Amino acid sequence: MAAAVRVCSWMGVALALALATSAGAEQPKSRVVGSIDETQVVTLEGNVHPMARGEFDRGAVSGGMRLEQLVLELEPSAAQQAQLDALVEAQHDPASPLYQQWLTPEEFGARFGVSAGDLKTIVGWLEGHGFTINEIPVGNRLVIFSGTAGQVEETFHPAMHLYEVNGEEHMANALDPQIPAALAGMVG
Repeated sequence: MAAAVRVCSWMGVALALALATSAGAEQPKSRVVGSIDETQVVTLEGNVHPMARGEFDRGAVSGGMRLEQLVLELEPSAAQQAQLDALVEAQHDPASPLYQQWLTPEEFGARFGVSAGDLKTIVGWLEGHGFTINEIPVGNRLVIFSGTAGQVEETFHPAMHLYEVNGEEHMANALDPQIPAALAGMVG
């Protein structure tokens, strides 16, 4: 039995060392291929708040209403997610050489964020719709931006409405947003 444990331990060490060397050196690959075609869109299902219902709807918001600190969440590739899951497991395994070897936000972004090229494409797409980019955190998994309700509706097609729930007014999208198909799999 001890031999089996030793073999498993060595396999874990080999996996951890492979992660430490190859994943750390490998930069994220660009996933946006070709140009962004605004006529080819996909719907991001499940992005309507459960309280954004007809009985609470008080109508559409003004297209000129300013919206601050909007967040576009960027998803890792399947390979990046698998590497991240394995790294987290190794970081929590006392037998691993990566045990409690935490990454800085910059290291995380370099390994598990979107590529610099994809980030440039996404930022260019948002700016092309008139949005202001407020911040791109170093993890390269978020773009924080601002604009108007009209820009949001024109870009993401979600119909922004006011809702009154329990005497409080809230603003939310009435429909699931849509993004160009070229960004599918990257935007959460």
